[in-house]
Amino acid sequence: MPLRDGVRLETVRSALACLRPSLDSRDGISLGRPTALPWPTKRRSQQLSASLLRVQVDQWVRRLNFVCPTVVTARPLFRGEAPAERQALVYLVKDWLQSGADMLGLDPGRLRADEYRSWSEADHILATSEALRARLEQTGFPSTVMRHGFDSGVATLYESDAPPPPDWACLPRPWLCYAGRVDGRLDFEALRVVADRWAGGTLILLGPISPRLAPSALAALRARSNVRFFPRVQREDLPARLKHCDCLLMPYEDSEWLLYGSPLKLWDYLYAGPPIAGSGCTALVEYPPPLVYFSLRPSGLANAVASALAAGRSHAHLRRTYATENTWEHRAQQVLAFAG
Repeated sequence: MPLRDGVRLETVRSALACLRPSLDSRDGISLGRPTALPWPTKRRSQQLSASLLRVQVDQWVRRLNFVCPTVVTARPLFRGEAPAERQALVYLVKDWLQSGADMLGLDPGRLRADEYRSWSEADHILATSEALRARLEQTGFPSTVMRHGFDSGVATLYESDAPPPPDWACLPRPWLCYAGRVDGRLDFEALRVVADRWAGGTLILLGPISPRLAPSALAALRARSNVRFFPRVQREDLPARLKHCDCLLMPYEDSEWLLYGSPLKLWDYLYAGPPIAGSGCTALVEYPPPLVYFSLRPSGLANAVASALAAGRSHAHLRRTYATENTWEHRAQQVLAFAG
């Protein structure tokens, strides 16, 4: 939802892009980007969005001449009985939403009931992490792990020999970079420790700051001269920054919400080449060194960064190979196997 970043020129551009839902094709895979209405927590908005989504999906199905349509959804598309003519409904569970109901502004009981109903209607349930699969199993819903994947369409953007961006040229190394939304998922105390331990280097936070984040949360970081904040860059400009870093960070806090989620940025990080250090997010355990140097406790993030820096880029080819062996094209084939 574009409005979550505040109203500015980029918001208008994002909103206009939402009005033009696209259908892209690459390597035999068609990817639709449907438009939903804002305020997803409002019942009326949900009802209108459900109808809007069905219309868009139906249009794409007809346009692609699908004989056996398959829907993969991370949100309930159907209220009540699912259409009888459906061939297969695959439900993708990306987060344990019930642990973040308050953060999402939803009633936990209603959210739980909606999810259970949707899972019951699905022919197959997929989970993006082993932790999610185990939790679903505990609640009586067997599932199969299907992790996120790498977008092979951006691979060529990492092959450029372009130098580091000019606004980074004068920053002292090592460059320790987190790329993404700066919000309450991050452990700012762990980042402060990292900044102090590598006081001669630069801690880079690249991305928008959530308007919901209290300014006091960043006070300790802003007080340090070696911490630099940069605004979000366009998707096509991100590789030129990531690949020049000395260590890429996933500095998450230790919370129930992050016990189950799986950050999408991991796959760009893997292909970029620099070593990766993370904390808090349990799913990162599934990517052992040299893929990710991980500490469950955020207090151990600095040690994970030290291990990553010691390894350097010696295993960059392993991380890149792993990404190319786990693209969204591979994931699409997994879905088709379930639907078949």
